[in-house]
Amino acid sequence: MQDSPEKKVRIAIVGLGKIGLSHFSMINVRPDTQAPARYSAGLLVDVFAKYLPDTRIYTRYEDLLEKGNLDAVVIATPSRLHVPMVRAALERGLHAFCKKPFCLDWCDAEKLAGLAES
Repeated sequence: MQDSPEKKVRIAIVGLGKIGLSHFSMINVRPDTQAPARYSAGLLVDVFAKYLPDTRIYTRYEDLLEKGNLDAVVIATPSRLHVPMVRAALERGLHAFCKKPFCLDWCDAEKLAGLAES
């Protein structure tokens, strides 16, 4: 009897900048994780789609969350976008890792922490 392949944790990278690429590399080196999807609203979408053919590139965050078949997201976008992106992921039951600063307002951070706990 063959062993069944171990399930990989599916993690999307949100943001195609320097930090997002770094997280993408770190995730894809681990044998128990994969980054099957990415989100970018930037100008380099076509370039990344060409050089990352096994990775689905989304240009709408909502589409990534709905169609990405994910377990978690890494938010590596500008700080002003963190709150709505983390909230949307948590509301869909996804784990969220957010680069610093987590939030620009401590009240938002407390609300998101409460949402994550619930």
